[in-house]
Amino acid sequence: MGYYDELLMTIESLINNQKFIDAQKMIDDELKMPYVPMDIEQKLNDFRKLCQTEIPSNHYYDLNLLEEHLNGSKDQALMAIYQLSKLNIRNYLDIIIPFMNKSEDDALKGVLIDIMIEQNINESIKISKDGLMYEFIPSALDRPFENPCFKETLNILNELLMSYPSLLKMAQQLLVEKFFIALPLSFEIEESRELGLSIIHQVCILMDDLNIYREIVEKIEYI
Repeated sequence: MGYYDELLMTIESLINNQKFIDAQKMIDDELKMPYVPMDIEQKLNDFRKLCQTEIPSNHYYDLNLLEEHLNGSKDQALMAIYQLSKLNIRNYLDIIIPFMNKSEDDALKGVLIDIMIEQNINESIKISKDGLMYEFIPSALDRPFENPCFKETLNILNELLMSYPSLLKMAQQLLVEKFFIALPLSFEIEESRELGLSIIHQVCILMDDLNIYREIVEKIEYI
């Protein structure tokens, strides 16, 4: 059974068990990937429509519940953030900013910042990250998928790993993760090649196959 077969079976199982929020989060995470086969994308969108009919639009009318979930387990925080993505996040900044200053999970912070960028929040945001204070205006930032360095690095990964689909999938996921974790900072397009090779090196180590990395390094001059 392939990756997409297992993915669709898991989502269908969640829906059958009425875990619509969990199913929709899994769907949205997959749809954010740089490449999804057209037939799989259609099935995911069909599942997504079904989930949306079952999830109340005002799921987080209770601010106390929202705050409790943000500061609960990671699964609860992810569920809360997913719901925030469908609401006007500006109305919840008084809860979100303290959470971001307290949380050590840079990935969750990155997702929240991305939502702020998407919703064009144009006020100054101050957060603590890695012991430093950052002040930024979300509307002035690029979303990860719209960043020129992201696009160029993705092209490099696609070209160098086209013969290794499993490594390519892992590399694409790692690229997305790096850009979200970096927010509110980002990467410059001049860093694309170095970033791409760094990601390939990481996934080759994870797969315990540095021979592939060495072969790719030999080809890099032809990009």
